[in-house]
Amino acid sequence: MKKVMFVALMILAIGGNAEAKRPITFNFGVHSKNFGVFYSSLSPYGEWIQMHGGYVWRPVRVSHGWRPYLNGNWTWTDYGWYWVSSEPFGWATFHYGRWYYDDYYGWIWIPDDTWGPAWVEWRYDNDNIGWAPLTPYVEFRAGVGIIAGERWVSPLHYWNFVPGRYFTARRIADYIQPADRARVIFGNTRASVNIQFDNHRIVNRGVDVHFVEQRTNSRINRVDVVAHPMGNGERITHGTDRVQIETVHPRFGTVPHGQQIHPQVFRHDQQRTPAVIRPQPRQQPEHNRNIQNGRQRP
Repeated sequence: MKKVMFVALMILAIGGNAEAKRPITFNFGVHSKNFGVFYSSLSPYGEWIQMHGGYVWRPVRVSHGWRPYLNGNWTWTDYGWYWVSSEPFGWATFHYGRWYYDDYYGWIWIPDDTWGPAWVEWRYDNDNIGWAPLTPYVEFRAGVGIIAGERWVSPLHYWNFVPGRYFTARRIADYIQPADRARVIFGNTRASVNIQFDNHRIVNRGVDVHFVEQRTNSRINRVDVVAHPMGNGERITHGTDRVQIETVHPRFGTVPHGQQIHPQVFRHDQQRTPAVIRPQPRQQPEHNRNIQNGRQRP
């Protein structure tokens, strides 16, 4: 029996600069998981930072103005909209965990063991489509859905907007709108978080595929996703009659009691006012939660 858990999270930013100026709570509730595969695979492309009982990662040698879900393209699959990254670390950081912009370090990634086709929220209107990475305040639980653990508004610089006709472009970064244009677009768009737990799989349908077909004036074919427990990132392969994405779903073992798994090379947090990192408190699921103007509706 198909089981669908649907949660819609409406998010409205105030003027594009409503990022909370307070310590953020990172969820290291999965600290018992062995993230050794992340530690070793991502080290060549960034640095690990120890923050109060856990490790976060930040990319290095990225271009000025870089942000998550920028270099790659969107592909329609059985899992909904799948982000195919052109960056060597994308198989991990855009399908697991959460992103957060830190004033001191810039973009940092917080590991998690739950795979998804893309951990993003959406905004769109008749002419434009935008997406932003889900933050550590937003948690997904199998059989429950999306839970907003804290009040949060995604700032403007989290968002990527493109004209709808270019949404399926192979190099979508070529069409990302500049900040001044994005600010205008944001105010005219409506929000959507459409992440579901469907038949034991996480699906991010985001913007309706038929809507995208109308905007791109093209037929969008579904691409298969094939997961392997080991491999070198993700790649697109072309068969005789089908295109498929080969991706990596590593097996995360548990850390034996009394032992600690950590990156081979890491730095300690050097912020004068470090981020507060502690497990998120368990909360009752709410199947309809709206956040407007940074305040939670009663």
